[in-house]
Amino acid sequence: MAQGMSLLGYDAINVAGWDFFLGERFLKDLQDKYKLPFVSANIRYKDTRSHFARPYIVKRYGGKSFLGIGYGGLKVGIFGVASPEPIERIKPQGEDRPLVVDDPLETARHMVNKLRGRCDLVIMLTDLERSQSQELAKKVEGIDLIIGGRVGSVEGEPKKVGRTYLAVVGSKSYYAGDLILSLDPQGRLHSIESRSCLLDEKIKGDPDILKLLREYKEKQKISGRKRAKEMDR
Repeated sequence: MAQGMSLLGYDAINVAGWDFFLGERFLKDLQDKYKLPFVSANIRYKDTRSHFARPYIVKRYGGKSFLGIGYGGLKVGIFGVASPEPIERIKPQGEDRPLVVDDPLETARHMVNKLRGRCDLVIMLTDLERSQSQELAKKVEGIDLIIGGRVGSVEGEPKKVGRTYLAVVGSKSYYAGDLILSLDPQGRLHSIESRSCLLDEKIKGDPDILKLLREYKEKQKISGRKRAKEMDR
């Protein structure tokens, strides 16, 4: 799955609790191997307090570049916030380094203070429950958009909580979607529209992803035959 994600060209991937199910070291190795753009502002190593992944990224969309320096366009700050509960229930394995999870509310405030003055838009990715995201939006000003997962269903239009839009994207990659952001003349977020598409058999598969799936299934067959031979001995 990680190899497939690397082919999709994500700008940012929030690290959530159950991503650590196979261990911190395993996830870190996947990140390094496939150059995955993980972000997490509140997952830290217990011993050093350093972040597991980059707390945030700043992307410039549009604009131009001169001598390697970007200007113009739209600067978007994207940070990730994880729910503490799942990670606290996962015990370190083998070479894993213990992790701690900072308070989501305080982390969000810190990220807004860091990004708001240098970005046109601030986006938070999270696996918090819908109600927790709504409460955070009420208490932390300066987040333009919260994109949440960890739920099985896809909601309609993003809800507005104060000045923050909240979009829920569902889980397990059943859907792909677009969020269409409209800005006012001052460059501030004015409105959001959403479009979602069920990824069923009507959707033509990407050749690179299909090739990857074929290779994976073939490996599974070979592995299954080996296990069967061992059981026959």
